[in-house]
Amino acid sequence: MRTLYTTSLGAFQPRKLLTVRGSVGPISMTGSWAAFAVYTQAGDQLSPLAAWSVYGVEITSGRAVVLAKDTTATELSELPFPSAGDGFIVWDEMMNGGNKVLMRYDVN
Repeated sequence: MRTLYTTSLGAFQPRKLLTVRGSVGPISMTGSWAAFAVYTQAGDQLSPLAAWSVYGVEITSGRAVVLAKDTTATELSELPFPSAGDGFIVWDEMMNGGNKVLMRYDVN
C-alpha cells in the first residue's frame, strides 16, 4: 500500500513508480496520469484526524507531482479524493473557516 508499480497488461513486468509514507487512497487514472491521496492518521489509528497529500503521477515517465498538502490535520471524512479525467486532476480541499474549494491541475 506504500509503493506503486506499473506493468504492461501483455507481460507482467512491474516497474516501481514511487514509494510514499502513509496509506494510499483510491487511485483515479486518465491517459498516462494517475491521481491519488496519501494520508497518515494523527497519533494512533483510532484518531479521526489525518495529515494528507494529493499526488499526480505520469505513469509513462514515473514523474510524480505533489499537487497539494494539508496545512493542519483534517478529519478523515473531509480528506480529498482526487479524480482524473479529460486532461485534468481535480480534488476538493477544506479551507480555514470550513469551506471546501475545488482545485484543478492541468496534466498538459
